[in-house]
Amino acid sequence: MSATMNAKKLSEYFSNCPIIEVPGRTFPVQVSYLEDVIEQTGYQIEAGSRYLKEDRYLVIPVHSMLTNAVQETAFRRPPPGVRKIILATNIAETGITIPDVTTVIDTGKSKEIRYDEKRQMTSLEECFVARANAKQRSGRAGRVQPGVCYRLFTKLQYEAMDDYQLPEMCRLPLEDLCLRTKVRYHGKVDSFLKEALDPPKSSAIATAVTLLKEVGAFDESEELTPLGEHLAKLPIDVRLGKMLVYATTFSCLDPVLTIAAAAGFKSIFVQSYGGQDSQDMAMREFALGDSDMLTTYNAYREW
Repeated sequence: MSATMNAKKLSEYFSNCPIIEVPGRTFPVQVSYLEDVIEQTGYQIEAGSRYLKEDRYLVIPVHSMLTNAVQETAFRRPPPGVRKIILATNIAETGITIPDVTTVIDTGKSKEIRYDEKRQMTSLEECFVARANAKQRSGRAGRVQPGVCYRLFTKLQYEAMDDYQLPEMCRLPLEDLCLRTKVRYHGKVDSFLKEALDPPKSSAIATAVTLLKEVGAFDESEELTPLGEHLAKLPIDVRLGKMLVYATTFSCLDPVLTIAAAAGFKSIFVQSYGGQDSQDMAMREFALGDSDMLTTYNAYREW
């Protein structure tokens, strides 16, 4: 079970089922908040300080847009006399464990995908993490030896954070969920999802149902159409799924399949650390019809 999950809430949902705790082997981590850091450091580095020498540090970024080969450098030990500094997104919160990390500097922030019902668009928003996530981050420094965690937010801000992160069902589009619900359940989608552990808002469900009707996956009585039955079998966004079904009908599946795969995954144009210009040049080289999708297909075809 995830360390950031609310076990008590889950137990209550399943008729107070028993909770069995198996503590992991961790080492103590000393946690300091922003006010402690300012007091300890004076919030300044003096001119001529040894900490300003660039050859003393190896800075390694870790995020999902980097290739696996680049990310693997974070696991290698640095040369003697060099301190390794890893700049990571929340991919390092639970996804990976780097054994020689002894100090964590936590900004207390993360970027989450949020859904705007009015605009019917998703956006990546910066927000404060929950206390469970902050605890998980500090634990990265105590995996194989005692560690230190510096939190760049005050203790007052920490106490004001939510206990747990908002579930994805409450902040992401619900079209795929509603579609798959109808495969197993023949009543109204809203009444079924209201029985969930963390039920989404009725307005979000209504927006998803309306979109599925517009796409042609639901009829007016919220029953699956023949197109909806096909879309429910495809593990992709319903609009991309409809594009694939129609591409089969119009005998242009090969290019549309490539475009759909690219649209549902991260960009094929890899960005190296500090290599934004080279990425832009590569995209211009394969540019086609002022379209990102056609550019991606053109690059794939050349490959």
